[in-house]
Amino acid sequence: MSIRILKTVLYLAFTLWFSLVALDNMFNYLANEQLVHHVLNMDGVSSQDVLHDRAVTNVATQHVLYDLIIAWEVLTSIVLWVGLFFLVTRIKREDFQKHKLIATIGLSMILFLYAFGFMVLGSGWFQMWMTKWNALPTTMGMFTCVGITLLWLTAQE
Repeated sequence: MSIRILKTVLYLAFTLWFSLVALDNMFNYLANEQLVHHVLNMDGVSSQDVLHDRAVTNVATQHVLYDLIIAWEVLTSIVLWVGLFFLVTRIKREDFQKHKLIATIGLSMILFLYAFGFMVLGSGWFQMWMTKWNALPTTMGMFTCVGITLLWLTAQE
């Protein structure tokens, strides 16, 4: 029982954190908009670089892509809260293990955002790692923490 409580409390922490990420991006839109703008513009990558043709310089397109990130964050937050509901309401029941599915999906959605959005697209496609706008170290830290939590949450008691 105490392991279940610890797993649920840790899951609560990630639910709160990611909900704040979504809310911050919704209500303080400009906070991360500059990061997205510079990464998509590839303005930190030499214009002579053959990969610079990948840049997305249309500002409207940049806003649409940033809005999609925020929408994914909001959807993920909702899934995380539903997952938390299932963990809390099933914490004493024998079927606790099988009711981890929604929580698992929520954490996996975070991992997908950081793996695909920041690692594959941001760093790989748009060469974010070459610029002062490199969010890859922060991304890797978040990905690692969420990944470890996902592994621990899904482990059998």
